[in-house]
Amino acid sequence: STQGVSSAASDVYKRQPSAIALPDGGYLAVATSNHASVSSGEDAFPIYYSAALVDWELKGHVFPSGLWPGYCDRNMWAPEIHHVNGRLIF
Repeated sequence: STQGVSSAASDVYKRQPSAIALPDGGYLAVATSNHASVSSGEDAFPIYYSAALVDWELKGHVFPSGLWPGYCDRNMWAPEIHHVNGRLIF
């Protein structure tokens, strides 16, 4: 269901989401996108922010088009987000 989800979030194919509470408040989420099959495609793994887990704002992508690292050039899915030693790791 996309009830309570902003249009930016509802326009994206959202499978295998991962979300985390931020230390200073708010939440980040990342999900599989419909463009995560080849690195030469469009942006992949959208990153969303929400202050209260209701409305979500697209903030960017883990892998912008053409900038995927060589070790993951195709068939990516189910991203995760973790807070490790003061850093967010996707």
